[in-house]
Amino acid sequence: MVDDDPVYRAVVSAYLQSDYRVLEAADVAMGYEQVLQHRPELVICDISMPEADGPVLFDRMRHIPEVSGTAFIYLSGCQDDDVISRALQRPIDDFLAKPVARDKLLVSVQRTLLRRRHLTEQLQAELDQKITLGLQPSLPREIGEYQVALRSRVPEAGGGDMVLLRDQLVIFADMMGHGVTAKAMCMHWPVICGAVCRGR
Repeated sequence: MVDDDPVYRAVVSAYLQSDYRVLEAADVAMGYEQVLQHRPELVICDISMPEADGPVLFDRMRHIPEVSGTAFIYLSGCQDDDVISRALQRPIDDFLAKPVARDKLLVSVQRTLLRRRHLTEQLQAELDQKITLGLQPSLPREIGEYQVALRSRVPEAGGGDMVLLRDQLVIFADMMGHGVTAKAMCMHWPVICGAVCRGR
């Protein structure tokens, strides 16, 4: 919560502290330091403050990759339509006018966090898919007299290469990454002679 009014900071903290950990800052500079240090999921910020306005904090955060996706809500008693209009040119998550009822604030916070978490999960899933597709080699169906089958899976642990003989197949696998996010790319060849089994 970034607001130059200590009374309103205390009010908002009282509204939220039963469900959330709330950090308070009296100005943009202090709020920016806390954001970088604690990396909160959400910033609730006044628009008009003496030294720097809320949009300044939003703009500063957008230049730092680690906090650029932090949810952001304006909570302000500003009456200047031009100031509000300029502030709302940023892609914030919500705007609430002071004084705000506790129920309205909680609904806004819950909705904002839920939407941000959903978007983050979607982006991560798309990124994982792109990484997996990027790692998957392009192979012909046959190499000489051998048939080639390509499989990918997510192992419990990974790292390194392996060659495995199983069910009359030689399995060459390349493990990329570690833990549950590791990717395994395997190529299978049928065993057609003892020389292959002995690794010659």
